[in-house]
Amino acid sequence: MTLNNRTQAVTLLLQVLLEAKKISAQKLTVEARDPAEQDCAVIAESAGQQKRLKTISRGEAESLLMCLRERACAWPDRTDVLFETNRQQVPRLLFAPLSSFRLLADLSTPRPAERDNASLTLDNICWEGISPITDMLVLAEDCRRAILNAARNKSGLILASRSKDPALPHAAAVFLALRPDAVYLPQCDTGQSAQEALQRASSSLVVVGCPGLDPVDMIYNFFDTYFPDEAQYADAAKKLLLSFIHVRVKRTCAACTKSTSVTPANIERLPEVLRVLAQDTYMFSRGCPKCGNSAYRGTIGLNSAAGITADLQQVLTDRAGAEAFTQAAYQNGTRTILEDGLQKIYSGLTSFEQVFSVVSTISPAFALAAARTAEAAKKASPAAERPLDPNTEPPSSPSRRQRRKVLIVEDEVEQRDVLRIVFEKEGYTVVPADNGKHALEILAGQSVDAILCDVMMPVMNGFDFVKALRENPTYQRTPVLMLTAANSADDEVALLSLGADDYCGKNLKRKILLQRVERVLERKRPDNPVGHLLEDDE
Repeated sequence: MTLNNRTQAVTLLLQVLLEAKKISAQKLTVEARDPAEQDCAVIAESAGQQKRLKTISRGEAESLLMCLRERACAWPDRTDVLFETNRQQVPRLLFAPLSSFRLLADLSTPRPAERDNASLTLDNICWEGISPITDMLVLAEDCRRAILNAARNKSGLILASRSKDPALPHAAAVFLALRPDAVYLPQCDTGQSAQEALQRASSSLVVVGCPGLDPVDMIYNFFDTYFPDEAQYADAAKKLLLSFIHVRVKRTCAACTKSTSVTPANIERLPEVLRVLAQDTYMFSRGCPKCGNSAYRGTIGLNSAAGITADLQQVLTDRAGAEAFTQAAYQNGTRTILEDGLQKIYSGLTSFEQVFSVVSTISPAFALAAARTAEAAKKASPAAERPLDPNTEPPSSPSRRQRRKVLIVEDEVEQRDVLRIVFEKEGYTVVPADNGKHALEILAGQSVDAILCDVMMPVMNGFDFVKALRENPTYQRTPVLMLTAANSADDEVALLSLGADDYCGKNLKRKILLQRVERVLERKRPDNPVGHLLEDDE
């Protein structure tokens, strides 16, 4: 299928789904069972009633079928942040951008051998209660920012890793869930297909599936293979927005984690430059009824993203080489999936065994960039990140946060004062409350930009507070970040299901906590990367 046909197929798919959304369809069928028939009916079913949405040609139906097959993978249920449901690996279509145009549906298609059957069915269609894809993934802040910055472009080129197992969510699937209107090329087989992708990237977002576990290697392998011509290389550098890796590993069961010593063997397997990140202990599961005594429950993603900033684009255009590019990318926050894996190991989210099953090395260019960054940090001798401490935190200059107001709901006076000092030093206006009931009384008289809320409190706890908050239409879009000393995946699922935007531990470092609040504020702003798809959906 040509790239032009793929563009037409995704446009048709979006048109059909927007029509189906207007009647809240639960099922969508394209019927084309008779090889002699040239036309196919697109039928939507809602509340037991069928409606013929449109008639399309057999060729359009076949293109639609191909488009859906390429985009579907084994997505979990809509509220499952652990990715432990859908163990049967039912192919599902997921649209989960920052906007309200979201859906999750089971896909049934004929077997590939049935070439004369162009029929397909989207069943169990869900339009509500689906979180944005960026909320379903555990993303480092720099990685998340790079992905969202790329997603806000109307056109450009995205390089995304694809999985060897097509059923597993991979980087291309993640980005297509974020930008459903993007054109997907599963892989470039020839220079001609790469050139077509480059040309199409002038007017559309084009996602190209690429092999690899290193975002920089992925860029240079793609460019050197398909753009030997100087002009094409420079054109590709201007249009490239992102190189993105996403692979999934087993997630440790939060119900049975205990402190475990890091073995010398695991430290020895790490590249030497990353051994400085090693800790003495980490939280690892021991097995319990909730995880079937397997120590794992669900999966979690390992991510690496190189967002193309102006300086990186210049390095590419100048052909300064992978080493110079990696150094600049590292300074911009790009980290390898091994480093992301280490962060998740020490956060109690996965294990050395799982991370090493995917990757245990980094490229020489990344090793050099990491070493140079560590050396520069040592020379600068910055104060190490510490848990919240009002007596030692350095003041920050006022910024764009200066006019923002945050409501801090915390029953412990000392902790509330610590949080107040931290946020006031960053320019926030802080409004304190000592429980959920008090917070609701405050909100009845004034508005706030964000809410930071403890979970375990007297009078009204965090669960009841979030539930009551979201039941009021006035506060349905107010960003809420839950702060707790507990470490329970079940609590996390419950809070996110009730409407919380994020969830983190009380011992979080100052800088990371501030970034989390900035993230929920950014998430709630009126920024809709697929808003143009909803113009007729009012």
